Amino acid sequence: MTRTNYKGASRARSCEGKQGFQNAGHAKRVMKRAMAAGKVYGSPSIYRCRFCGLWHWSGGSGPMARYARVVDAIDRALSRDRALSDLLAPPPPGRAAPKQGET
Repeated sequence: MTRTNYKGASRARSCEGKQGFQNAGHAKRVMKRAMAAGKVYGSPSIYRCRFCGLWHWSGGSGPMARYARVVDAIDRALSRDRALSDLLAPPPPGRAAPKQGET
């Protein structure tokens, strides 16, 4: 039987989907790049993983970070919807639809 922590994560899957770094400096540089690109909100932290021994960084936490992630998800969904509606919309009157492969 696999032991789990309070959130149900097991040791075997604790690092799944995370990038591991050999040292804290490298993790910090990658984290700073993500912050500069606007992909991290709140106050992220760097930590040494007790399972794999590598360094990871956590995304921001707190209510503002959650709010920002929700707003970003909504923006992405709206952008996908706009792109899809543009793709599926009939051409304006008096214009022929572009042929397959034309733009």
